[in-house]
Amino acid sequence: MGFIIDFALDPKEAFARGFMRGLASPVILFVHNEAPSLPGVQRVEPPASGREIAAALASDWARIGESMHRAVHRHEQGQQASPDTGRSSGKQGDGAGRRQG
Repeated sequence: MGFIIDFALDPKEAFARGFMRGLASPVILFVHNEAPSLPGVQRVEPPASGREIAAALASDWARIGESMHRAVHRHEQGQQASPDTGRSSGKQGDGAGRRQG
């Protein structure tokens, strides 16, 4: 049983539908709509690596920082190869600076 209003009905159909629902209202008092049960949340524990979490996070951030420095360095090298156009030379291997034809 839905309670969505259908504005596509003409007034006579809407009245008839509302009238029938009105007649059914005493029965609706005893309807029990139960919400579906939600799945449980499964906790996932990280595998034990022998390191503390703080040390693991620090090493992860260090690797991320190194990766960012390498990307910036590659980008700067590409910019030096073609300074007049403002585009990189496309020698990075990732498709940067290539024009679409």
